[in-house]
Amino acid sequence: MEKDLFLTILRDELVKRGLTPEVAQRHVRSISLTLTAEDVKAIEHIDDHADIEAIAEGIASVKLRTSEKKAEPKPEALSPVSGAKRPTAEKKHPAPVHIEDEEEAVATPPLRASTKSRLLFVCTIPLFLLLLALYLGVFALGFSALLGIIVLLVAALIGGVAAGATVSLVGIIYGITQLLTATSAAPGLYEIGLGLAVAGIVMLGGILIYNCAIRLIPRVIRLLGKLFKLCAKKLKQFFRTAKEASYKL
Repeated sequence: MEKDLFLTILRDELVKRGLTPEVAQRHVRSISLTLTAEDVKAIEHIDDHADIEAIAEGIASVKLRTSEKKAEPKPEALSPVSGAKRPTAEKKHPAPVHIEDEEEAVATPPLRASTKSRLLFVCTIPLFLLLLALYLGVFALGFSALLGIIVLLVAALIGGVAAGATVSLVGIIYGITQLLTATSAAPGLYEIGLGLAVAGIVMLGGILIYNCAIRLIPRVIRLLGKLFKLCAKKLKQFFRTAKEASYKL
């Protein structure tokens, strides 16, 4: 998740939990100014809205507890002369700086990895490289096969139309010649009919090959591209999950 989107959702969740928009915005701005590079990486690993709700709940509970403590009435001391109550001098307490630190700690829990966890993660890198090579190899083979099929279908279309047109013209011309030279009209009509039948078959086959090469295969390529993106996203999530799991060990 991006940093700006995380801060926006966090501000809205704080408002839902009783903080005023100004206070929520001030806390979010304070958090954004203190984020480190590791904190930003931790935010990028957040994919579930429930995690942000848990962070907002922790900040809101700390803030509300602080507000309740500030709102408690001060005890009044009795005057030793008249017995009337007189206000006691308010004690000045230092600003609760630690509250801000607690809020920042709840909002942006940094990921700390030990040497053992890092070594374990490094040992899993060859496995990820193998999965990446297999993933790229399978999809490269699939795209190459589909492009090759398109080339073969176009070549078959050109060759089939050329051969069919030649056979059809030869049959029609030969049949006309037989009609003009032979005493019987049956042989000539047979060759002419055969030439027309070949022309029809070639036309039908050309239409089918054209639709397969120009419409069907490109649609399959687009579907394969969507599957490629989906698998890339799942592989990235798997990589992040394995990294976080190794860091938690």
